[in-house]
Amino acid sequence: GHAVEVYRINQAVCGDVPPRHLTFKVGDRVKVVMEVDALKLMQKDHGGWNDKMAEFIGQVGVVHRVTDRGDIRVTYDGCNNRWTFNPAVLTKIDAFAVGDLVKVISDPIKVREYQKGHGEWIEVMKSALGKVGTVIKIYSDGDLRVSVSDHTWTLNPLCVQPQSAVGSGTDTEPNSTTTAPTGDEGGELANLLEAHLEISSLDQLVREAAQGHFDTIKEYVTKHPDQVDAQSHGKTFLLVACHQGHMDLVIFLLNNKASINLTDEEGDTALHYAAFGNQPNIMEELLERGADVNAVNKSSCSPLHVAANKQFVHCVRVLIKHKANVNVQDSYGDTALHDA
Repeated sequence: GHAVEVYRINQAVCGDVPPRHLTFKVGDRVKVVMEVDALKLMQKDHGGWNDKMAEFIGQVGVVHRVTDRGDIRVTYDGCNNRWTFNPAVLTKIDAFAVGDLVKVISDPIKVREYQKGHGEWIEVMKSALGKVGTVIKIYSDGDLRVSVSDHTWTLNPLCVQPQSAVGSGTDTEPNSTTTAPTGDEGGELANLLEAHLEISSLDQLVREAAQGHFDTIKEYVTKHPDQVDAQSHGKTFLLVACHQGHMDLVIFLLNNKASINLTDEEGDTALHYAAFGNQPNIMEELLERGADVNAVNKSSCSPLHVAANKQFVHCVRVLIKHKANVNVQDSYGDTALHDA
């Protein structure tokens, strides 16, 4: 379909585009479901921020196009401007409701592709292909929890068709909804599903971290310790938690081996993010744990440049206390004191 085409184009342009983009295609109805501060943060490097964008939080818009970078251009009724959003901040408004009958598409290659970042693919899922199931839950990122033949799966909505729109395809079996699992497939499946967290998308998890949902991130990192530095569009749990000032989450992540000097696509570290967010207490914590006080981003700005430029006095004090170099020049040749 068109969505796959968009995905392929994106892949050709910029390599490994996060598969979540598969869920957005021209004409989709979408909305932003984030608070302003978290949205501002997620827009960095994705079309940027304009204060007017806050007016459209929670409003339903229509996807106008997908940019070469994979960002989403959205139009709203009564507004001439088209806004560019990071796909991670958008939720698709689906035509699905809890209780709907849906049919899982039969093509294993398509399902495997669509499932990346949406509940993933496990071989046992083959038993569900071409069968009819019931939607039992709709997640905030648009993914569906579908019950098929006594099993439940987290599925990308592209993997199913509304049952009313399904023709009498040749792959429908008379008793497809009641086919029993064979052997110990059920037990094996239960174990696999238990190991697989219900929040299936990394974008969604970084959003949860930005909103300070400690228990969600703790559960994920405890089950997947190797994913503590996982990135969604360059952003990690630690970076967004530092910007938003979620001290409990920052301490938990650092205690669980999050990389303190890891950077985003613009070269900003956790200390930069704390400076952007005016979070002196977070900066103190990071510096006590060995964060590089003079780390510079791709614009040659140090955290001190950022704090001085924004006139965040308490942040400047913390950095100077930790011996930040006041003479580092940014790419314009300005020192932090010149910025101040």
